[in-house]
Amino acid sequence: GAAATFPKYKKSAKRVITLSLMNNMCIKMVMKGKSLKLESDQAVALAAYVTSLSAGEKIQAGGE
Repeated sequence: GAAATFPKYKKSAKRVITLSLMNNMCIKMVMKGKSLKLESDQAVALAAYVTSLSAGEKIQAGGE
């Protein structure tokens, strides 16, 4: 249900972030990988996949 909470303010980033930005934060910080260009097919596909995992969840932008 994580996708249903975006966009939201992240203290660690000190700004409002989108799901795609959060995906990149996870890729860089947790997986030690390279960020995806936000407009790339890979970034769009990843955001779509993560969003599909939230199917049926109530949208709570800004939520935890």
